[in-house]
Amino acid sequence: MGTVDSAVVNGQVLNSGTIQVDRSLTIGNTGLVFDTSTGTASIANGMSLSVNAGSTRLGTEAS
Repeated sequence: MGTVDSAVVNGQVLNSGTIQVDRSLTIGNTGLVFDTSTGTASIANGMSLSVNAGSTRLGTEAS
């Protein structure tokens, strides 16, 4: 059996907590918004997080 080296999520993401990326992750985001402005992303050493197309919001919103 082989191993899974990456994962794909197709859909809008609104992260208000933590996304833990333990293997490379691709977000299919065409026409959507990947929003992690109120959350965090923790990416394991040697792994990647890719967001394809759409809009991306990163950082912290002011309260």
